[in-house]
Order: sequence, then C-alpha cells, then structure tokens
Amino acid sequence: MLKRCTKCGEEKSYSEFHKELRSSDGVVARCKDCTREYGRQWRQSKGQRYHQTQRYGITPEEYEELLEEQLYCCACCGSSDSKRKAGFVIDHDHATGNVRGLLCHSCNIGIGQLGDSITGLTKAINYLRKHYDNT
Repeated sequence: MLKRCTKCGEEKSYSEFHKELRSSDGVVARCKDCTREYGRQWRQSKGQRYHQTQRYGITPEEYEELLEEQLYCCACCGSSDSKRKAGFVIDHDHATGNVRGLLCHSCNIGIGQLGDSITGLTKAINYLRKHYDNT
C-alpha cells in the first residue's frame, strides 16, 4: 500500500510514515523524511520562539524588544542564565491575554501554580515569613 506525502508529494509505503492512531489510515500526513526536515528547519530558525510569539500576539521583534527592556533578565527574579536553551517564556494574563513580560521557566511555573494571583503569592510569602528562622 502506498500513501502520498502532503509535503513532498511522493508516493511512499506506509512504513515511511509515522503512526497516528487518530488518523483514518493510521499514519501522519507527512513522510518521515519531510517530518525530520521540517523539525530541523524549525529548530534552526528559532521556530519555537516564532510559534510562542504568534500564540500570544506579539512579533519576534517585540519579543526581542521586551528582552532588551528587561536587560536580558527574567522580569520576576532577574536571572540571566545564559545556559537557558529555550530562552524566556512569555508571561501573560490568563483573563485578558495581555503580555506582562518575559520570565524564566521557574518563575513562570511558580506564579502559575499559585494561581496567577496576588492573594496566592501573599499567602506563600506569609507562610515563609512564619517559618523563616532568622538565626
């Protein structure tokens, strides 16, 4: 059995496609070679950042401007870890979608886990103050 790749247009055997159980024919639309090439190009072109900026309605240039305004540091903790592979994440208000700034992964996760709320953060601060040993 053969299938035509939607990217290169070549007819190839089903073994040349990755499996996809949700697909009607059980395989993805692009052949393995095209999928590999797409992934390589995406990673080289900072595709992850492009995808992220599109998701939050800012351009890659606006991302870079924000990063420059923040002096290439996390807007929350101020870290500037140069070993960070994915760069900073775009922090946004979940209710409005408005971009607030660029955060390191840890700060983004922490704020999110505390409900993106001042109340949640205040309770965490109060808890730490209660148990803080100053000696």
